[in-house]
Amino acid sequence: MVACDRLEPERSQRVRQTRYALSMHLPVFVHDAQRTPSYRNCGLDVVTLLSEAARPIVQKYRDSIDCMFVSCQDPSSFNQINHLAAAICDNLGLVGIEATRVENASNSIGVITLACKAAMCGSNVLVVGGELMNDSALSQARREEIISQVVPAKDREYGVTMPSAVALIASCFAGVHGISADRLRTLLEEIAVTSYNAASFNRFAQLRGEKFRKRQIRERYRSDRNRPWCDPLRFFDLCPTTDGSGAVLLSCNPKLGGYRAKVKITGHALVNDFNRIIHRGRIEALAASEVAAQRAYSMAGIPIEYRSDGTVFVPEFPPGFFAEIHDAFGPLYLLNLINLGMFSLADAEAAILNGKTDPTSPNCVLPINPSGGLKDGHPVGGTGLIKMVETYWQIVGDPNGLNLRKAPFAFEPRTAVVHSVGGPGSVNGVVVMDHTDNEPRRPLSPARTPTVLAAKRYFNEPSFPKPGRFVARTRRHLYNAEPGRPAVEVDHVDIGMVELWEDGHPGPRKLAVPMDDRPLQFGDPVRVWKSYRDGRYHYEGDYS
Repeated sequence: MVACDRLEPERSQRVRQTRYALSMHLPVFVHDAQRTPSYRNCGLDVVTLLSEAARPIVQKYRDSIDCMFVSCQDPSSFNQINHLAAAICDNLGLVGIEATRVENASNSIGVITLACKAAMCGSNVLVVGGELMNDSALSQARREEIISQVVPAKDREYGVTMPSAVALIASCFAGVHGISADRLRTLLEEIAVTSYNAASFNRFAQLRGEKFRKRQIRERYRSDRNRPWCDPLRFFDLCPTTDGSGAVLLSCNPKLGGYRAKVKITGHALVNDFNRIIHRGRIEALAASEVAAQRAYSMAGIPIEYRSDGTVFVPEFPPGFFAEIHDAFGPLYLLNLINLGMFSLADAEAAILNGKTDPTSPNCVLPINPSGGLKDGHPVGGTGLIKMVETYWQIVGDPNGLNLRKAPFAFEPRTAVVHSVGGPGSVNGVVVMDHTDNEPRRPLSPARTPTVLAAKRYFNEPSFPKPGRFVARTRRHLYNAEPGRPAVEVDHVDIGMVELWEDGHPGPRKLAVPMDDRPLQFGDPVRVWKSYRDGRYHYEGDYS
């Protein structure tokens, strides 16, 4: 067998397209799906917590299960435990089966893609995922440190955390598309109101009940409580840290233990991008989501087309289509609508502002996150899996919260996309789920499966200062963390991104420390220095 990367580029591309289009010629059936509530602090240990989601499935299908995958981001740091898959096997009484743990940061779709392949090899696969993030032994500072370990070490030297990484992406997105700060703030407010409101109806959500309904959240969003976090992000643009877990049972056999499956997976894909955002071809987009969506749509027989600018869109989704997309931070909701081919930028803005993605609005045309998305909760290693559980329940007609069959618009949920993001867009996944009664769609070969573009470049001359252009900037606001006392800003960290130029051509992008507070616009000229004390880059506007 000839490896794809040894083929000439054009033929390699065709082989890759055919592989992704036809590798799902048989559906993988979802026989059961369960989850725990999203807890602020459950008080359990991580083995018990993850086992609880799987226990009802094991009790019903114990004799059918012969393989288990576990998704958990960092139990050794959060909970001081390793060898997690073996411990869960033991706890569930499944000793004797094959079991392993998979880690893709906050993206548990990776474990689903592996489980689907195992199912197509004949296994009946139990998939368990979750995280115990709020262990009482952890301080808030230590918890944030663990979460930020998915950010590359070189970026952490500049103070980059998960929120600030997304803030840089959002800043670049706004700059590239000419979106003003006020316009972006209006969109983020509407996204927060829509998301919290949907979560408020979900009885398993961490943020549930009347105080998270639209009017209350809009008041909070406009209040002093919504303090700046990582510009342009504010507190209510973030999701909670959560204890929680989910589990599904997958098989290529439509019937297990006398029960016939009601939901099937018809497409799936997992795609990695460069871990450092400065090395990506387009910082203003999550390219891994774009590519994963195209592969999963093609596998599921959902036609895609391309706009003149090369971005993908779906001209017509199957009947009864809805989506659960990864919105750990408000700007990701907007980016995902575009990167997953659901709307153009202009249409996405209009959809958000006019309720066209709001599952509680009579104007809704494409329900997004009826479970509340990640305002439901974000137990990092299990979030994508939990969103699959919520999607399963919505399709079979037994949702935890909002029931799309009773929405203020005519809707019968039949097909859905579940989307998940790992790290700052480093590894993203998409799963297409259908009701088993849906007519089969023939897998398609996409017109082209774009590569994840690279912008990892090097400068030729090591002399400084160098000319460049401004790309993005965020300010991390640091607050005191004394329990029971109002948060007071005590410091801040400024993080910028610039693109160096040599001989009139663009060179490498660099994270850099701004040398003053004067505002810059995307593309403004800058001068960049490298500090020989700490090795970091520094920049200021070129005011000459």
